[in-house]
Amino acid sequence: MEQTKIKKIPKKYSELTNKEKAFRIFNLTLNLILLLFTIGLLIYYFCVNDPKNRVMACVGTILFLVIPILIEIIFKTKISNIIFLIYLLYVAIAAVWGASLNAYNEIYALDKIVHFAFGYVGCVAGLIAVCKLENCNNLKPLTIIFVCFAVSMACGAIWEIMEFASDQFLGQTAQGIPDANGVVSVLDTMLDLCCNFGGAIIFVIHYSLHLLTKKDLLIGYMKSEFSRNPLLKEIEIKKNEQTIKEKN
Repeated sequence: MEQTKIKKIPKKYSELTNKEKAFRIFNLTLNLILLLFTIGLLIYYFCVNDPKNRVMACVGTILFLVIPILIEIIFKTKISNIIFLIYLLYVAIAAVWGASLNAYNEIYALDKIVHFAFGYVGCVAGLIAVCKLENCNNLKPLTIIFVCFAVSMACGAIWEIMEFASDQFLGQTAQGIPDANGVVSVLDTMLDLCCNFGGAIIFVIHYSLHLLTKKDLLIGYMKSEFSRNPLLKEIEIKKNEQTIKEKN
């Protein structure tokens, strides 16, 4: 089994390399630009009483953009640069362009493409959880694949529940426009979940190729990057020390 080294997360900005500092500044700048742009849209829609009801979409987008900063402040940790960038790009396409700028209603296929991508990204979120909670070297590949797939499908289901709740309680139309009888077809929801499933399958194939070919294929890099965990590093050191003592 490929050994993924566990790295320690730099606690202070001064401990970052110049490349990491530049990467982080880029992410924070992109986050700020998206945040200010969405706030501007929110003010505009509120002032013109937007008939397409995009005010709530802007509010949700702003929350998504603030979440990473709140996580770093509350938990006193730094989100990996690559995770931060992937998150921002997804929010930019799915929330800013798709929801806040109403692209979903203009380009029907965009919604399905985003849900397909969400299936893959959800698996990456599962991989992050695995790497943060346990040394992935100690887990069977099938266990990692199962957890990643399960997390992705769970995220997809939770998202659909959120869309349903927003439609029922906030007067939105995330799951489609009601017909003359006030009934919304479940077709959109099921297609979204099918797209999510397809994206998750792509990740499973990607991860399987990584294992079979024993090549990095970006999966190795992600495992190494996501395994940056001071607690796991400390546990690993203690295990090595215990092994040395037992041998002596």
